[in-house]
Amino acid sequence: LFFEVPEKVVTRKLGRPVAVINVDDPFGQRLRMSSKVKKWTYGTGASDFQFRILKSDFSGTQFSLTHRGAAYNFLLPLVGQHNVYNAVAAVAVGVAAGAAPEDAFAGLKTFAGVPGRLE
Repeated sequence: LFFEVPEKVVTRKLGRPVAVINVDDPFGQRLRMSSKVKKWTYGTGASDFQFRILKSDFSGTQFSLTHRGAAYNFLLPLVGQHNVYNAVAAVAVGVAAGAAPEDAFAGLKTFAGVPGRLE
């Protein structure tokens, strides 16, 4: 498998490309970036965006997120750890684009999911 990520694959909107990588995924751990690419990581272990699920039921999932020493609590109206991973990745991309974590998460507060998935 190919684990070298070409620089042109990641976004260039910020003047410097940024890659957001799930370090809990074995493949994410093996990715190698150009030194020109800013690498931000997310997951349940040591990472730039570290999260922990606090509570999950049919109404949604409450989780904490730590980024740069600041802690945030979010309630995602979706169930499943996979949805939290996706939400944290979306927040990280938003922060990479210049948003505050709370603002990056704001759009996810009302996201009801994709029709036909987990219904």
